[in-house]
Amino acid sequence: MTGITVRRAKDSEYRHLADIWMRAWQSAGLAHPNDLGFDALLDLFSNEAEHVWDLHVADLDGELAGFLALKREERKIDQLFVAPEVQGNGVGLYLLNIGKQILPEGLWLRTAEQNHNALRFYERNGFMFQRREARPEYDRFDIVLKWSP
Repeated sequence: MTGITVRRAKDSEYRHLADIWMRAWQSAGLAHPNDLGFDALLDLFSNEAEHVWDLHVADLDGELAGFLALKREERKIDQLFVAPEVQGNGVGLYLLNIGKQILPEGLWLRTAEQNHNALRFYERNGFMFQRREARPEYDRFDIVLKWSP
């Protein structure tokens, strides 16, 4: 491996990034994100990327490996996903640290309660449990975590 670089996403990459989102979600043993098929997920991704997110991609040795979607006004990590085949190579930590650099006064996120690997990852990297939140629209509970410097 030559390394990880992070840069702004290009709209031509949305399809690939939506694929990473779906595959990473499925690899965690969860249903499709928001219970959407791929085309609906791609539409959602494109809309959020164009109008809501501050979107960054991780490039690992010339390949897209993951992405970080921030909602700066809310000081929130809205999405952070790493392609399953490169998980464990530091991509997620690199993206997380970019989020901390962009929002150094603190940030928060939510993740599915059943996503145990994500919960452990965030807690190992300084995020603290805030609350358990019902998400009836997805028929699940989420855990809200916060990081403060």
